[in-house]
Parts: sequence; C-alpha cells; structure tokens
Amino acid sequence: MIGLNFLVLGMDSIKELWMNKLKKLWEKQRLLIKLIIMSLTLVVLTLLIMYGTMISMTKNRVIHDYGEQILNIGHEVAADPRVIEAVESGHTSSEIQNYASKEEERFQLDYLVIILKNSTRLTHPNKELIGGHFQGENDQNRALDQGESYYHTGNGPLGRSLRGFVPIYNKQNEVIGAISLGIMSPNLKRFIDRTNHSLAVSLVFSLLIGSFLSFLLAVSLKKQMLGMEPQEIAKVLEERNAMFRKTRDPIILVDTKGYIEYMNETAQAVWPFANGKCIDEILKKINIHQVDQLQLVESRVVYRSYVASLTAVKNGKQLRGYLIILRDTSELKTLVQQLDNSEYFAKQLAEQNHEFMNKLHVIYGLADFERIEELKRYLEQLSQTEFCLNQIMPLLINNSVLAGHLLIHQANRLIYEEISVETEVPEPTNYQETSSWLEEMHFFEDWYQEKRSKTSRASLSLDYQEGELITDIWLDGLDELQIESAESSFVNRRYWQEDQVIEPTVHLRLNIKYGG
Repeated sequence: MIGLNFLVLGMDSIKELWMNKLKKLWEKQRLLIKLIIMSLTLVVLTLLIMYGTMISMTKNRVIHDYGEQILNIGHEVAADPRVIEAVESGHTSSEIQNYASKEEERFQLDYLVIILKNSTRLTHPNKELIGGHFQGENDQNRALDQGESYYHTGNGPLGRSLRGFVPIYNKQNEVIGAISLGIMSPNLKRFIDRTNHSLAVSLVFSLLIGSFLSFLLAVSLKKQMLGMEPQEIAKVLEERNAMFRKTRDPIILVDTKGYIEYMNETAQAVWPFANGKCIDEILKKINIHQVDQLQLVESRVVYRSYVASLTAVKNGKQLRGYLIILRDTSELKTLVQQLDNSEYFAKQLAEQNHEFMNKLHVIYGLADFERIEELKRYLEQLSQTEFCLNQIMPLLINNSVLAGHLLIHQANRLIYEEISVETEVPEPTNYQETSSWLEEMHFFEDWYQEKRSKTSRASLSLDYQEGELITDIWLDGLDELQIESAESSFVNRRYWQEDQVIEPTVHLRLNIKYGG
C-alpha cells in the first residue's frame, strides 16, 4: 500500500515537471508560432469533430437508404402473381426458386427468402434450408401477424445483416406469408467504407487548406501588430502613454471622421468633457485633412489659440486617424502682434509727425519773412511729392509680418534696391501662409547674400491675385555661375514657378496660396 502511494506521488511529480517544462517552452515561443499552433489546433479539432459526426450520419444514412430500397424491392416481389400463387399452394418449386435467385442477382441482394404464414421457407440461397422453419430472432412475426413492412439489423443463418420484411397479401387482402430480404453486414460495411473514403479524402484536403489559411491568418495578425511581440507592444504602449500623459502640450487622437478617441491629461484639463465628440466642437479653424502643416486654431471652450501640428496615423497603407499636437501660442501671439503693431505704427507716426513739423516750420519761416514767391514754390513742390513706401504700406498690406519685413529691407537697402506693392494684400487665413512666405523669402535672401557681387542688383514687387500672393524678384548683373545657381536653387522648390530664369535678367516668381 505504501509502495503504491509512493508510485502515485512519483507519477504526479513527473506529470507536474513535464507540465512546467511545456509551459516554459510555450512561453518562449514567438507570437507567430503560437498563433500558427493555436489556429492549426482549432482547425484540426473542428475537422475531426465534423469528420466523426459525418461518419456517424453517413452510416445511419446508408442504412436508411438501403433499408428503404430493400423494402421497395420486397413490395415489388410480394405483389408478383407467381409469388402469391406459390405461397397459396404452400409448396416450393424450381420455378419460384429460380425467380428468387434472379431477383437476388438483379437487385444485388445477399438473400431473398419467401416464407409461409407458419414461417416455413419456400426459397433460400442455401438449398438445404428450403422447407425448414425460418430462423433468426423471431423478427418475422410483425410482418406475418400484423402485416407491417420494416427493416432492422439482426442475425440469421448466414450471419448478421440488414434485414427487411414485407407481408404477402392474397386477393382477399389477407396476410398469407412474407418476404425476407437483406444485405449482409460485410457488404453493407463496404458501402459505408466507400463513402467514408470520400470523406477521408475531403478531410485531408480540408486539413491542407485549413493549415494554409491558418498560416496566412497568423501572418496577417502578426503583420497587423507591426511584427511586435505582446510584451513589446505593452512596452511601447506604456512608453507612449507616459510620454503623452505628462507632456505640457495638449495631445488629441481623432479617427478619420474627426471624433476624439484619446486625450492626454493636459487636453482633458482644458476640455474635460470632450471625449467622443467631434474635434470641430472644441477647436475652430482646424482641418484634420491638412496634415504635415501648421495650423493656427482657436478653442471654442476657452479663449485660447494654438498652433496645431497634425500627423496621419496609418497601419500600413490604411489610414486610422490623426494625431493632433497643440502648442499654446495665444500669449506669445498676442504679445508679438501688439509689439509689431505698436512698434510699426509708433515709428511711422513719429517719422511722419517729425517730417510734418519740419514742413510746418519751413512754411512758417517763409511766411514770417514774407518770402511769398519761395513759399509758393515750396507749396507747389509739396503738392507734387509722391508718397513713399512707408507711408502707403499700412494702407496696402494688411499683414504686419509682411509689412514689417519689407519695411526693414526698404530702410536698410541691404538686398533690394527697389520694393513696390502693386495691389492691396488682405489678411492671411492661417498661420501657415505667412510662415511659408517668410521661409521662402529667408531662403532667397540667404542665397542672394552668399552669391551676390558688387554689380548685382535686386528689386521686389508684391502682388495679390485670386487667392495667391505673388512675389516677383528681378536680379540684374549676375554672371553665368550665379544664373546657373539660381536655376538649380529655385526652379525645383515647391512654391517657385518653373521656367523662371530669363537671361540676361533673372526673374524669380514666388507663388503662395494666401487669403483664399
């Protein structure tokens, strides 16, 4: 007894040891292998269950079909006049025996036995059994006594078989005998095995196809997970959450229709009830389809403006949504605008006031000394004087950044010999328009400072037409190397038109979508 207990404990220990080894081995496998194994196991188990169920159904179906078939044969034989006459006479004959043999061959039966009301055989494949009492499980009585037609699997002198019984009626519709016919179990089994063979072939093909599809499914799932293992995904997710959660800039993730799916802590503090809402409900002037470009947007909830940076979130080539990073620029933007405007207007007013006072002093002096002719000439000269750029700039350019940039260059004349504004320039519709213009102008000015010579001269003309800010620059006095440099440096840039270099004067045109 003690030895048996030790044996059981030893078996349990070995089982536990192997289970631990299998568990560790499973945990070491990569996700792709696990997915393939699990999907293959599922396919194999499903197919085997289906195969077993279909075998059982096939066996029952074959027995049912053959049972109905032998009953139909039995009704045909029982209705034959020769059979009825032989049964009524109560004696066998060579004619009735030959008839029974032919019917067996005709319908591929293993036996066809005609029996009398008292269960005496008139025919039988074994001639020695003719005239004897019907042997079996007394299963002929339902046909002889009750006139039923039925089939079942039972035992007889020839062995186990699918047996059918059909009563024989005379003209008075009385049961006078019965037909017993059937197929032996080995032959029936061959029919079933033939059907099962087709099922087995289908099973093999199904396993091959299922294995291939399981492999494709596993590879597809692995690909959708960007080839990473679950622990790697968890690590990346934790790092992303930590980075997004603690950053001071609001970060919002929206789907392709603009509905908010995720907000970091900073964004939730500003818009606490915005989850699930459309981004347009909390931000004005935002276009989620304008990715990889800066947008100046405003909050609908609080009076605050942001510079929005949008990036498309994709899984392969499929667009999943957009990541929006907002940088609060309301204070800085307001301060810069106030400083720019105040400084600009203060300087302009101071200069114009100083110039006006000087002219008043001249007029007062000439009038005081009664130098009337000189005063007339001076007033006539003032009436013919054209307005300078710094006087008309505030009237034509409704963008303090552009105006300030041009006024600085007009004042120092380090780059442009002449600056002109052809038409009124409206306010920009977004921050990116001004930023793009300044970026391209700084690129040109850096290039010109590097390539210019003592003889080179530049002039600039600013124009606005149908939603485009057009900046024309004419360069004179460039040598061949400088012209080639202009061709290679500007022609292929995004906002500069092609075919802009016209010798000997180089004409560059900058087109920016603006104010439209």
